Amino acid sequence: MEGIRKALNKTSQFMQKLAQAGLTEELMNNIINSPDNEMAETMVSSLSGRSQPKNKFLTQIHIDKTAIVHKMYGPDACFEEIFGSLCGHIKKEETNGIPALIEKLKENNLLFSSKETGVNYIKSGVKSGIHNKGFTYFFAYLDEDVNIFVSRVEVGSGGSVYVCVGGLSDDCEWSAGRELRVVVPTTKTLEPKS
Repeated sequence: MEGIRKALNKTSQFMQKLAQAGLTEELMNNIINSPDNEMAETMVSSLSGRSQPKNKFLTQIHIDKTAIVHKMYGPDACFEEIFGSLCGHIKKEETNGIPALIEKLKENNLLFSSKETGVNYIKSGVKSGIHNKGFTYFFAYLDEDVNIFVSRVEVGSGGSVYVCVGGLSDDCEWSAGRELRVVVPTTKTLEPKS
């Protein structure tokens, strides 16, 4: 009987730690049902003390059923480096760099299905208080012709939204000190490969 009591106490303490970490029942179900088990692996690594390799450009600051939001903390980087850091792509000077990145983004489902989908997610997050005013958000998306673009969404301190679109190959460096946020979907946005 004493062994059962100790086991229940440990389970209770464990569940309290999960709740304190913000792991709701809905999030736990999302992790369990994650199609590629990446979230489950991340959770197990975190709970077991095994650390994941640190992304040198981005750190995750928010996750929900629609998207994951990362904060760019440094060093300054171009789109290829920023989005490449999410799928293991390393920027190369050769001409195959961007096409290789595009394939990795598609394979890892890191693209929104349209510009409107990404912009609406950010707008609704600002309205609900999930996302902060005064920040700039980037996301990559597919257009109707299956071309990939990066949308920059600037949210003014008053809540006004300005949207600008550029190419993934834009090589100018974006400053990590400018409160940049990179948004990628948590759900599959592409048709499965045939």
